Amino acid sequence: MGLTWDNPNALGQPPYLCPFDLDVLVSEVQEEFEHGTPYDTYELLDRASEIRQERIQNGIKFLNLTKSETLAVELIQKLSKPPSRSWINLMLERTHLQLRDRRNIKLQRLTACSPEVFQHYYEMISPYVENCSPFLIFGADESMLETVLNGKVIVPEGITEAIAAQFEDFPHISVMCCHSVYGDVMPPFMIIPTITSMPEELKIFAESGAIDIACAPSGYMNRDCFLRWAITFINHLNIYRLKLPSQIRNSRALLFLDGHSSRACPLALWLLDKANVEVIIEPANTSHVIQMFDVVLASPFKNYFRQIFHTLESKDKTLFPTIISRLRNHAAQGIISAWSMASCISNRIKSARKTGIFPFNPDEICGSRFIIELTREQRERQQRRDQRRMAGLDINCKILTDPMMINEIKNKVIQQKRYEHLCLIPPHYNNYSAFVKEICHKCDNGASLLSIPPPICHVGIIPNF
Repeated sequence: MGLTWDNPNALGQPPYLCPFDLDVLVSEVQEEFEHGTPYDTYELLDRASEIRQERIQNGIKFLNLTKSETLAVELIQKLSKPPSRSWINLMLERTHLQLRDRRNIKLQRLTACSPEVFQHYYEMISPYVENCSPFLIFGADESMLETVLNGKVIVPEGITEAIAAQFEDFPHISVMCCHSVYGDVMPPFMIIPTITSMPEELKIFAESGAIDIACAPSGYMNRDCFLRWAITFINHLNIYRLKLPSQIRNSRALLFLDGHSSRACPLALWLLDKANVEVIIEPANTSHVIQMFDVVLASPFKNYFRQIFHTLESKDKTLFPTIISRLRNHAAQGIISAWSMASCISNRIKSARKTGIFPFNPDEICGSRFIIELTREQRERQQRRDQRRMAGLDINCKILTDPMMINEIKNKVIQQKRYEHLCLIPPHYNNYSAFVKEICHKCDNGASLLSIPPPICHVGIIPNF
């Protein structure tokens, strides 16, 4: 029965669960983790109690059948005893389980990660990746950084509630990070809301080329902002190409992005295509498995930023005209420094290898705990989600710089009046610089591009309009 009637002795209480039941619990914990619903400590204690109660109930039935009523009464008295919190530590010592901070993953990300999704994706990108130099394979992603200092505070004895003065709020900062596998790392592209001109506290960073800065009403990437990012990417790419060996200098580059709606910008895609860049969009809700930034670079980037920003806030006594200007300056320093450290060559090589991009190896992700065979219910839910997505403008798992795809996106986007200016194929301009200046002026929905490197044009990369 897995039960014992040994009295407590010097060796302590008998185990709360017998070895068989403990194995059952461990197996359930592992299964729940693999399906994205890991037990917390309270759920673990509840489940342990349920297993023990079930064992005792079965024991009582057995003892009553064998006319052992006295022992059955003893078992009944144990029914209401739950495990203690200290039991968790004992259980962890006897198993291969451990306590860790929970990482929340959206349900869509779990149900989107069936093996078939990744098989289709890697088959699609295979001819592109296998014929591209790792110097020209780029990954980019937008990441949101919080600058709010959280945590407990020190207060005098006897105080039950800590009161603190509320200073001027500093909104979040969104950063677009882009890197190649073996070559250059692009400067971070910082997106901030509510301003229309370059703040003095940021000029030194923008003018040095250490960071590109744009403004968008929401503080997040939108189609106008993505066009500006594409322009800065092309300009940096053209400078970078000049440093490459002549045999690959003008080869077509690959740019891997997620399927955020801002990527559906016809003019940006047209420019990227003309700049000899192939834009590849990952399947929906899979960036935590196959995106280089998400898999390897995001965590150190955010950790470094947090450490640097908090250090600057506590030790940098430089005088700034406002609190906001000080926070912006420290945030820019944190972004530049953190991205430099997180995007080191070893991390970039690791990110390409772990996602199977370089060396090209789709089997590299097969061991991911997020790739699961879906149940019938999960498949039906995913099919309904796919149908809704495809009814609109679906750019996921597509080559966006394909001319037919650009035209399809243009026909959809032009139906929204606010984005008409992003659907106009450029008329004749004297040069690329004139075009950039004019199109940035037309983007009235996305505020302003506050900094932009000078355009570098050479044959085969940027067309002469």
